[in-house]
Amino acid sequence: MGPWFDAVPTLTAAATVTSTIRLGTHVASANFRHPVAFARQVTALDDISNGRFLLGVGAGGPGFDSAVLGQSPLTGRARADRYAEFVELLDRVLCNHSTTWEGDFFSAIDARSAPGSLQSPRIPFIVAGNARRSIGLAARFGDGWMTTGAPVDTDEAWWKARRGELREVRRGTAS
Repeated sequence: MGPWFDAVPTLTAAATVTSTIRLGTHVASANFRHPVAFARQVTALDDISNGRFLLGVGAGGPGFDSAVLGQSPLTGRARADRYAEFVELLDRVLCNHSTTWEGDFFSAIDARSAPGSLQSPRIPFIVAGNARRSIGLAARFGDGWMTTGAPVDTDEAWWKARRGELREVRRGTAS
């Protein structure tokens, strides 16, 4: 296995030696981050990159992704609940001057967004998800959607399923 570096400082380094390419996370896992602290980190990256940052977010996996921090495994439903809360709180912190939140997984008291991101109304979210509920998150909060899709037997079946999901994202009807 190769090096395992954090995305934010790595992308910040890239931002200081580039001036035109867009930078982004494939998916930043909710397993490793608190939305308030992460909002501060990505706001700084957005500023340093002069608004060239795209934020890919994902629920995080059930295996190594959660076990590495000594967390108890979450059920699929609990992981989806935490992901929904993570995305909504991150959105609120990045869009509002001040946010107070008490959720099942995260809390925030007067979390401030000053100075805020360069991009308006916030850094663009690319929301990852395969299941209907995460597709709904993409429809509600996403500026883009990323998926690997559920396993199927043929390429044709995979593309057919993705077209249907994409229609749901575009209509905002997934829940």
